[in-house]
Amino acid sequence: MNRADDSVYRKTELGVAALGRRSNALGPRARTALILVNGHDSLALLAAKLGTQAVGLVEMLLDMGLVEEVVPAAVPAPPEPAPAPAPPVHADARLASLKRTAIVRLAPHFGPDVEVVCQPLLAANTNEAYGAALAAIESKLSIYLGRKGASSLLAGLRPAGDTP
Repeated sequence: MNRADDSVYRKTELGVAALGRRSNALGPRARTALILVNGHDSLALLAAKLGTQAVGLVEMLLDMGLVEEVVPAAVPAPPEPAPAPAPPVHADARLASLKRTAIVRLAPHFGPDVEVVCQPLLAANTNEAYGAALAAIESKLSIYLGRKGASSLLAGLRPAGDTP
């Protein structure tokens, strides 16, 4: 019988009872081998303690039913990684494009304050919120450009289905 060096053995109930009886059925080397079998040490480690006879002694104890091979427990599979959080969903690509275009068109009229004035517009996640923010900006612009001028400047920036 050819045993792997990494095999691990433990005493059976019969083996524990044999040690307790202290009978002469086992020779001194076999008894020492049975004492050293602990369910943790590999056959290679037992061989380091018992010498070259270790494999033969363990096989004899195995045949007598005094020891048994420890079957390693199945290693549980690692848990599935949590799915990556979905990126925030914006209204749509068209709305993002409208926001960029609005900033470019409004920058010459509001200068460095364009981001402050357009904050509600940039924060809008729906067509309705965007339309309301654009209407508020148009109201501010109409003071300086007149109604027609403000409407003309913002032409093409309304979301689908929203009319002035």
